[in-house]
Amino acid sequence: TGFIYKNSFAKFGFGNWNRWWGPGVHNSLSITNNSQGFYHYFIGTNDFHKLFNGIKYSVEYIVSNPIKNHIEEDFYISFANLKLKYNNLEFGLSTNILSGGYEEIKWDLKKAAQVFFTKENIKYWDRLNDYYISYNNQKSGLIAFFEFGYPLNRFFGQEDSRIYANHATSSIIGFRKYKAFGTENLMFG
Repeated sequence: TGFIYKNSFAKFGFGNWNRWWGPGVHNSLSITNNSQGFYHYFIGTNDFHKLFNGIKYSVEYIVSNPIKNHIEEDFYISFANLKLKYNNLEFGLSTNILSGGYEEIKWDLKKAAQVFFTKENIKYWDRLNDYYISYNNQKSGLIAFFEFGYPLNRFFGQEDSRIYANHATSSIIGFRKYKAFGTENLMFG
């Protein structure tokens, strides 16, 4: 349930829908629609809009209501994403922050909504960057994509990607072919 207000450019609202990010179907490195929905606020463009020279963009910013962790402390999910589209190519960037959850740190919805800008207590929060590029040829029914994600966590008070570069990065290479073998009813991927 929830509500969405849209005009010709933007949308905002509140609801408990599950969220989706990335070019795959049922496979994504950061946000998936296979999960239970969570209450969240969002604001963004309602579709792709022209930027320049045939490039279109779409943006969205989301912050969750408090979610209880195993010690009954509130944590929050905040993420921002940007998509750029040019002809058959699409590029996406998503940054996710999981904040709160410590009884020693006073944290609330307002702080979680502002954490991208204020960076308050950022060294304590789990962060993830996720990028993808996809090729979508609607005429042939082929979609091919590459998605890459890596954490921005701090370990022992220092941000050093050498500590986790080989252990925490992940990627997905995939494709889907619709209208396979000349039939409208067959696809594979």
